[in-house]
Amino acid sequence: MKTPENFTIKIRNPYWSKKTEMMVNGNCLDVNEGYIAIEREWKNGDAISLELDMRTWAIYPIPYGSQILMNKIIWEKDITVPCFDREDPLAKNHIALRRGPVMLAQDNRLGYSVDDAVSVAVNAKGTVDVMLSREKKAPFDAVIEAEVPLSDGTYMPVVDYASAGRLWTEESKMAVWMRIT
Repeated sequence: MKTPENFTIKIRNPYWSKKTEMMVNGNCLDVNEGYIAIEREWKNGDAISLELDMRTWAIYPIPYGSQILMNKIIWEKDITVPCFDREDPLAKNHIALRRGPVMLAQDNRLGYSVDDAVSVAVNAKGTVDVMLSREKKAPFDAVIEAEVPLSDGTYMPVVDYASAGRLWTEESKMAVWMRIT
């Protein structure tokens, strides 16, 4: 733009970003939930900087006991039957890891069986200090490759959910809900 112009730019602050930082031309802005509205006179060369919270959060199953999940419809008799679901008692022995908006997943091809329990090192804040892999280690294409710290000091390789388990075989069995000890 050749002449300065006054208008509003709205940028969405996603719900998963707990520590969003935004600057215009190096000056910090107040950040709120939802859309962040920046109303000002914009000039050629103005720059917006946005830093989203990409920590990896540990997610635990929410206990629910039993509840109605859906209604089964018997069309020929015009009957609706509520269907109950009872919580799997083993559900509490699982954890999922979300890095920003991306779910991380185990894949058998990475060297850890998804059927074996692991002890993920979760810190007091509820996050996991996941390290992004600097070099490709997975024997398949993945958008994200990372290493999850375990309590014994070793690391478990994981990938993004969208890249995991694509062969639909036992060899590529995958899990987002990881069994924990």
